[in-house]
Amino acid sequence: MSAPAAVERIVVVHGPSHPDLDDTLRAVGLTPLRHVGQTVVWGPPPADPPSRTESPPPDVPSPAVGAPPILLTLNEVAAALRIGRSSVYDLIGQGRLDTVHIGRSVRVPRAEIERMVAGLAVSACGAGPSRAERRR
Repeated sequence: MSAPAAVERIVVVHGPSHPDLDDTLRAVGLTPLRHVGQTVVWGPPPADPPSRTESPPPDVPSPAVGAPPILLTLNEVAAALRIGRSSVYDLIGQGRLDTVHIGRSVRVPRAEIERMVAGLAVSACGAGPSRAERRR
């Protein structure tokens, strides 16, 4: 015969706080998890978070301290290029800047920004028509 499964208890108390009830719930090992108005949700204490001194698994490379992020938000791209966020959306819409989707988040790889800027530098070196010629 196997051991009985552990039962996780959750207690929801609505109304003003009662010290006797609070003491009883603490005595059975519950802690207040969430307070919303006069409602308190009691449950088992949260598990201790992993120690920050633990090293990551050996197959996961750790990022260098102070290293720039690999993926940037659209706001970070706009700040890095010193353009508006709408201009970033325009670049994406024109296909000049590729994005990565992670869930509902949109990110731009740092290498993609560098590629686009390098392409702008090449076109600015005389590969394309001058600004005056484009106006004609």
